[in-house]
Amino acid sequence: MALDVLAVDEAAIGGLYSQLTGVLAGFAFAGLALVITQRLTSDPDEHQDEVEETDNSALLLFAAFLGLALCSLGYAVLGGEENRNLATVEHVVMGVGFTSAGLLMLLALREVVSVAPRT
Repeated sequence: MALDVLAVDEAAIGGLYSQLTGVLAGFAFAGLALVITQRLTSDPDEHQDEVEETDNSALLLFAAFLGLALCSLGYAVLGGEENRNLATVEHVVMGVGFTSAGLLMLLALREVVSVAPRT
């Protein structure tokens, strides 16, 4: 009886995580669009080292976007799960992907900020 009080609705939490990862995937996509736009409008001969770092950040943002989009899909599936034990295991597995994609996004942010001009 006391264990029912501590029970967590993994399906409801999965739906909320799906929304969160979807929003973060949107931020990663917006950052990717920003980096690509900056790369296309800049002169490649003028700042060769910045171009290389911009390429690195574009790859990192693409990987983060892909990871977060897949995590959003996985959490959406988790949101419809009926089996509580299976939902708990799925939640842990999806957490690994979410953490990896989130760290990729932070690393991409670091790369983008390192290229920004200092004033």
